[in-house]
Amino acid sequence: MNFPIKTTWLGDPRTKKNSMRVYRSNQGFNVLPSKQFLDYQEKCIIQINKSIKTQCEEKVNVQCVYYLKTKRIVDLVNLLQATSDILVKGDVLKDDNS
Repeated sequence: MNFPIKTTWLGDPRTKKNSMRVYRSNQGFNVLPSKQFLDYQEKCIIQINKSIKTQCEEKVNVQCVYYLKTKRIVDLVNLLQATSDILVKGDVLKDDNS
């Protein structure tokens, strides 16, 4: 993969951990991310697929800049975790463990 890669995701950033949904299944209770996060993740993955064509298996340094539409309080760690998870789900990173 050629470095550096720069990509911009349009959309209002959302975290996975805020407004999680609890639902009951045959195995008990499960927790899902909010609908807002799932919508944001889907939009980001579409944008990723248009700009990044290969998966990285090496350690990487990811720099994030977030622009929020409102002045709501958002936990930066949760935003970074959501970004890492989106990069994995979008097949940019093999995993987000390092």
